[in-house]
Amino acid sequence: MMKTWLKRIASAVCAAAMCAAMLPVTAFAAEMPTITEFAVERVTSKPNDAIFGAFDLDGVTYSTDPINLDDGEKVTLLYKVTVEGEPNDDAVTPWFSVDIGDATLVGKTAAEPMQTGTTVIGDVPRGMASTYFYVSKTFSATDVQDDQLTFAATIEAYDGSTVVDESVNTACSVGAPAKAPGTTDPDEKPEEPGEKISKPGLNKWIIAGDEKLESDTAAAGTDVTFELESNVPDNLRNYIVVDEPTTKAASSYKLVFADTLDAAFDDPKNFVIKIGDTRLTDGQYNLDLSNTHEFSITLDLVKLYEAGIIKSNDIANATAITVTYTATLKADTTAGIYTNKAQVGYPEGSSSMDTVTVKTYAIRVFKYDQVTNEGLKGAVFGLYQKDSDGNLINNHGTLTTDAEGYIRVDGLDAGTYYLKEAAAPDGYVCSETELEIEVNDEAAGVDYIVDASFANAAIPETGGTGTMMYSIGGAAIVVIAGILLVVSRKSRKKQDR
Repeated sequence: MMKTWLKRIASAVCAAAMCAAMLPVTAFAAEMPTITEFAVERVTSKPNDAIFGAFDLDGVTYSTDPINLDDGEKVTLLYKVTVEGEPNDDAVTPWFSVDIGDATLVGKTAAEPMQTGTTVIGDVPRGMASTYFYVSKTFSATDVQDDQLTFAATIEAYDGSTVVDESVNTACSVGAPAKAPGTTDPDEKPEEPGEKISKPGLNKWIIAGDEKLESDTAAAGTDVTFELESNVPDNLRNYIVVDEPTTKAASSYKLVFADTLDAAFDDPKNFVIKIGDTRLTDGQYNLDLSNTHEFSITLDLVKLYEAGIIKSNDIANATAITVTYTATLKADTTAGIYTNKAQVGYPEGSSSMDTVTVKTYAIRVFKYDQVTNEGLKGAVFGLYQKDSDGNLINNHGTLTTDAEGYIRVDGLDAGTYYLKEAAAPDGYVCSETELEIEVNDEAAGVDYIVDASFANAAIPETGGTGTMMYSIGGAAIVVIAGILLVVSRKSRKKQDR
């Protein structure tokens, strides 16, 4: 009788526990959005306006005729990349990832794709069957193969498995064996005046320590160092008499550096202009800072030749002409990628545009109740970095979650950050956990935001339903123990009789 009664109590307790723990689980399968078409076409060869974006990309009507490249010459071609797609049943837009190699995103539609390294990422906007964007690529004579210049792009579809290659060819001829722009063979003697060998080129770099980079990261409010690199051109011979030591100028040769900074940058400063290792003085060039986010530097190479700063060997060896300066990434800059462009102009034309990109990131933290998953307002955090010895550096101060439970910190450089709770919301336990957050391209999304989450546990209450359940459970145990004691005593009495 005793065993049967205990079994019934145990069965009832187990059944109650099982009922409380059971939750319905339902699996759903959804149709994936798809990419249906992908096309690449050449729009133009030599744009009249080399600063892409200064003309209406939707109305481009430039020639697509075959082109010719002189020895050492470069040409920038513009391409239109079109992507078509179909949303799923829930109207989820199909996204795409297009590898464009060393080309540059220069124009975009309402889809607002973004370039990260060699990849353009975006989606086909809701309600549209297709989207498109423009990229530019600069070719030189060394890129010509079988009288063709070839641009190729590869798309990865939504499901990550469908890969499609598209390429487009441009008929091209080269008049002589190719050489790098602005260079001559080491043993080549200076040519007679009047014979043009090459024109000035231009490369723009970001200077990071001893490295020259095409792309780098920076924190808002910090200075970034840029360098523009051109060369003493061989066609300077057309403008001067080079019979040293008697030198007579025939005319002037204006070399103009034109630089356009993204609006996120302010205050270009600390200019250093050199020809080879020789630094020019203020009177040997003209700096124009009259336009916002733009500047130009003009050098008269003939006058510099007259002054003995440029020599015949500089013409023969294409000595570097460099402009180094710094610019400040604004303190209120938000996460994103910012493009800076430059080119040089000279009496007979201009170089192709060269670009560099600077990225800055954001950290977005979601603070939530670990039971309900609801966002918690009023949690206070400290965000900081450490040096190699673990010492606190770059303290970003105290940050408080908003009504939705979020904190966002913009304008961060790549690196390792640490987040620690300083004060919990009312009714919650303050966590002692130090959360490590890696900020880089891999951790960030296409919007350059790194997401992190931080849970809080509620402080156990001293009353209320939760406490009452513990009390009821404890009372039940006491009652059962009492019953067992009574039954045990009765059993002993029966045995003693």
